[in-house]
Amino acid sequence: MPRFYIDTFDGSATVDEDGHDLPSEAAARALVHRSLVAMAAEEATTRPSSHLRAEVRDEAGRRIMTAQVSVSVEWTAEANAAEDSLV
Repeated sequence: MPRFYIDTFDGSATVDEDGHDLPSEAAARALVHRSLVAMAAEEATTRPSSHLRAEVRDEAGRRIMTAQVSVSVEWTAEANAAEDSLV
């Protein structure tokens, strides 16, 4: 079974030294997708925006896949005005 290494970047780099034994590139893609969604959910509790990236390396160390997700939450002018009127 091939081994895939998934490095993640969320303002700092986390290099995967252990890797994951997965049956295919499709399985690696699914794991990257789930990982980035989980990272975005965790970031949502502390930051209004984030840009997350993952890079997948094969057993030879070649980068074979990249994935990115960006999330940005901003209050509208109407929401700010409504909040100001409550003060």
